[in-house]
Amino acid sequence: MREKLSYILVAVVLALSVWVGLCRAEGIGDIIAKLPVTNAGVYYNLNEKNLEFTSTFKAIGHSGFNLNVGYASSESLVGNISYEILKLEKLGIELPILKEIIVDAGWTAGWRRAFDSQAEFSSGPSITLKWSW
Repeated sequence: MREKLSYILVAVVLALSVWVGLCRAEGIGDIIAKLPVTNAGVYYNLNEKNLEFTSTFKAIGHSGFNLNVGYASSESLVGNISYEILKLEKLGIELPILKEIIVDAGWTAGWRRAFDSQAEFSSGPSITLKWSW
């Protein structure tokens, strides 16, 4: 356990040092604009028959289809394939924060204890809220 934590700590320190270097080279606003936006969602775990909350970011997107990766509330790594089904701006919503929300529907697959020999697979339908800014 300590070995894993030390690897994670080293990775975080390296990432922060690279980030600080980049912030000096470019403006911090430019760096933040390039970071992926996290999406909030929920999927129905068919194996355990319960809802799981997800936090993902878009890895690949094309013509409304998206491949998202992230984690679920049950300490699972998840992948999600989804399609944009609703843009609140097209419904006539004028509130600046709400009009940028996009609703995706799709299918999520997850692995609990993914790096352990006792990994458990789960999957189910999902709904994801994402922001377009």
